[in-house]
Amino acid sequence: PLAYRYRKWVLKDDYAILARCEVDAAQKTAKSEPDLLLLRALNEWDAKAGADYRKSLDSQKGALLATEIKNNSAKLFKWTAQALLSGADAIKLGYVSRHQPKDPQNHVILGVQGY
Repeated sequence: PLAYRYRKWVLKDDYAILARCEVDAAQKTAKSEPDLLLLRALNEWDAKAGADYRKSLDSQKGALLATEIKNNSAKLFKWTAQALLSGADAIKLGYVSRHQPKDPQNHVILGVQGY
C-alpha cells in the first residue's frame, strides 16, 4: 500500500511536466499538514562477505551507511531522487537481516534511521 502524489512543474510558459510520484507514509507533526515519508529497506546480503549489520549497527552506523552507498550507490541515488520529486519530508531507511542465514522467508528489522 502506498499513495500516489501527482506533481506538476512548469518549465516555461508553454512547457509543463506532470509526474506521478510515490509516498509510503504520512507522520503526524505539530504542523497542520503531516510529513510525507519514503520507507526503504537495506538488506544485508552476506554477513561474512561484507559488514555485519548485527555487530556494527549500534557502534558504526555512519560507516555502515557509507559502505552501502559505495556498494549500492545507484539504488540509494534513485531513492533520493524519488524523495525529491515526490516532495517527501524524510526518508526512513530500515536495516534488515535474515532471521537465520539460510532462511530466505523470515527477516528481522535491526534498526531504522531517518534522513
